[in-house]
Amino acid sequence: MKKILTMAFLTAAVMGAILTVTSCSKDNNNESEAVAVVNPQKVFMGGLPKSVAGMTIQTNEKGQIISMKSADKNIIFKYTEAATRSMAPSPDVIMTVTGRDINKVVCNLYLNKDGYVRKCDKIDYYYEDRPETNHMYNFSYDRDGHLVEATIKGGEEVWSWIYENGDITRVERTDHGKKDDEPWKLYYTSAGYSSPIANKGYLMLFNENIPADFNELSLAYFAGMLGTSTKHLPLRVVESGHESSFSWTLNESGYPTSLKFINHSGRTENYSFVW
Repeated sequence: MKKILTMAFLTAAVMGAILTVTSCSKDNNNESEAVAVVNPQKVFMGGLPKSVAGMTIQTNEKGQIISMKSADKNIIFKYTEAATRSMAPSPDVIMTVTGRDINKVVCNLYLNKDGYVRKCDKIDYYYEDRPETNHMYNFSYDRDGHLVEATIKGGEEVWSWIYENGDITRVERTDHGKKDDEPWKLYYTSAGYSSPIANKGYLMLFNENIPADFNELSLAYFAGMLGTSTKHLPLRVVESGHESSFSWTLNESGYPTSLKFINHSGRTENYSFVW
């Protein structure tokens, strides 16, 4: 009788273990198959701009950006539905950029669970629709969704954005293992602004007023895929003693309608925003 009870106990234990393993495996599969959803409203909590730097923004029924168009540039975002994906790893979003000075650039975007780009395979086409160069980007974010690091070309180039109290105060770059002698330093007050300006439009202009090396990839921010914005609008950036300044014009609601950028050599660029 004792042997029968022991065998019954062992059988139950084994069955329980099998069920546990099966259950855990199922849970892990569900986690790994979780689909990232792009939601620009997580980034632009006050609403998306209607146009940025002359580019008109068009959205789909889900509120996702499907195109950004200007007279000389066209950006198309194609979102891959989970049901249409193959078993092989495929991009969650394909961003294609064409224009007057750009033959074609394709960014294959792979997203993390928050809908932000974790990896980008960027392909430049220069002649007869043939790929000429390929750049791989890997991105890291902090717990607040801020982009804090980008690794380019397998580590040949690394960019780091250092935040303090919700604002980028320093940008560092490492090239082939050698860190730049001095970082970029960002400031949120100036002679004309004794207090920081709240970033009510949640703007981040990578390459322009946030030092970066993204080129066309920077436009993914406006689709809500490059993390969250700084708390305030940057007014000055200093690199190796050279200062560039940013002058913002705001509407009655405090949203930026224009930006005037003056670099250390006096070159001026203007950007407009419509809400």
